[in-house]
Amino acid sequence: MQLSAASVDRAGAAALVERGLRWAQRSDILDGAGQSYFDRYLQALEPLRDEVQRGHILGEAAEPLQKAIALRSKRFKASYNVTDGSPVLAPGSVVGRFYFSDGSSVQVRTLVLLTEETSLERAELRVRNAPRSTPRVIIPGKDGRWRGYSAEFNTVAGAPEPLDRTEGNAY
Repeated sequence: MQLSAASVDRAGAAALVERGLRWAQRSDILDGAGQSYFDRYLQALEPLRDEVQRGHILGEAAEPLQKAIALRSKRFKASYNVTDGSPVLAPGSVVGRFYFSDGSSVQVRTLVLLTEETSLERAELRVRNAPRSTPRVIIPGKDGRWRGYSAEFNTVAGAPEPLDRTEGNAY
């Protein structure tokens, strides 16, 4: 059976994107042959890969996965054009996801730049000692600097706060 945009419903598209984003988090882990686990996952998707990369199967839901392929895959390309050029992230930039034990997730977004340091240790110290009002994230820059940001969870009204549910994981 050939998959097409019409044959994948919204729930199926969301599930495929979520799984792909989880594998993207393993892009820096290499197997014995030196290939990343994310590229191995994309390789296993061979019958679907070209359609996913072009967004034909997943429609609008494909954007996060296409961005992950463009940023994290060494072997595969996506039609997504990465526009994040500045080493300092803009407020609202999505930097990760918090996954609940039931498989659902919410985006983690930057708010305000708190510190910019030359080492991870210094960035951790500065972020840890900043006044606590929101969650914090530290992001390595391609310029060799480490940036600490205050962060927020992109939740809908009435949804539980991720830090109130300790069984989840942040990626």
